[in-house]
Amino acid sequence: MVDTAPPRHTGALCPGWHSSTTGHVSTTVRTSPTGHAPATGHASTTEHASTTGHAPATGHAPATVRASSAGYASTTGHSRTGGHIWTIPHLCRPSWPSRSRPFRPWGITARWLRPAAVLTGLVAVAVLTAPAAAAPGTRAGPYALAAASDAVHTADVAGTAWYTDPVAGRVVLTADATVTPAALARIRSAAGPYAALLRVERAPGVLTELTGGGDRVHTLGRTCSAGFNVRGGSARYILTAGHCTVATATWYADSALRTAVGPAVATHFPGADFGLIRYDNPSVPRPGKVGRVDITGVAHARVGMSVTRRGGVSGVARSTVTGVGITVNYGRGVIVSGLIRSDVCAENGDSGSPLHSGPLAVGIVSGGTGDCATGGVTYFQPVAPALARLGVTVY
Repeated sequence: MVDTAPPRHTGALCPGWHSSTTGHVSTTVRTSPTGHAPATGHASTTEHASTTGHAPATGHAPATVRASSAGYASTTGHSRTGGHIWTIPHLCRPSWPSRSRPFRPWGITARWLRPAAVLTGLVAVAVLTAPAAAAPGTRAGPYALAAASDAVHTADVAGTAWYTDPVAGRVVLTADATVTPAALARIRSAAGPYAALLRVERAPGVLTELTGGGDRVHTLGRTCSAGFNVRGGSARYILTAGHCTVATATWYADSALRTAVGPAVATHFPGADFGLIRYDNPSVPRPGKVGRVDITGVAHARVGMSVTRRGGVSGVARSTVTGVGITVNYGRGVIVSGLIRSDVCAENGDSGSPLHSGPLAVGIVSGGTGDCATGGVTYFQPVAPALARLGVTVY
């Protein structure tokens, strides 16, 4: 293929204000006199712009040509796209009574009973509110799962992909052949007490955006696959992978670069992975089909859904959706979130190729591991949020 996290929570076991800021999130919490901090807060997200090409000169321009890493949260709510980070609640240390008088273990006076009772209450509250370390074989709640997922992101190991499985109470981490035991150890170290929540799986090959030889759409030094044909007003576009359309101008229908299709006019990458190529050449066909299948609508992926992927290089392959809300680290600082995972194979040059379920558009290829000779895992950008962001529709 050539081509967010839960609210920040801070807690304190003493009255007063506590403010904490990390990454792109800032939350201020007013604790109650009893010291219980609210379980939820409000987080803010930040958009990162990346625009290539130029706005369409004719027809209806896509509603947005700005790239944004916000808004592609996983179904479990633990996406890193917006830069949300959870922090571990910390506790106020109670003050001990003055040591000006000797401690009398066998003759506790009334003056000592009240501080001791308060201390006992604080310890009890701490036990109830402090996050417990993950124990092997236990199911974790959303707080611990978010902390484990954030730790994987913080470790920043290329060749990894991960998502939160709230049913199993685990963060499922897929590592390609380049991820060494030392790198996995670094991830576990970053996870700290939540390392037991990580379930590590190995994938064959190297995780990468599948840019390479193909026969679908071409530009100088790059080949991708056309995804779904879409429209905005009277203009027609190709929806394809954002890492295909970034930093490129005109795309062609042939590898010799003789038959122009039109320019790339929108790119969202990284964070998400989709872009638009505008049809400017009226002689180039633009059917609303994938192969012989007429695409009439859009569907949201769900685990177990039967899907078909039609690649410009690898052809037609059928499989099922095995995960949603996946975050992938391609390396070089390129992280994409909110992706769909399937064990369908793909090859270099399949980036941008369509994934559909019957007549419904589901996703476009972003990247993956392996190939169609040895098998592998493929990740797809969901179509629904891409169309909403761009202001276009399938036809």
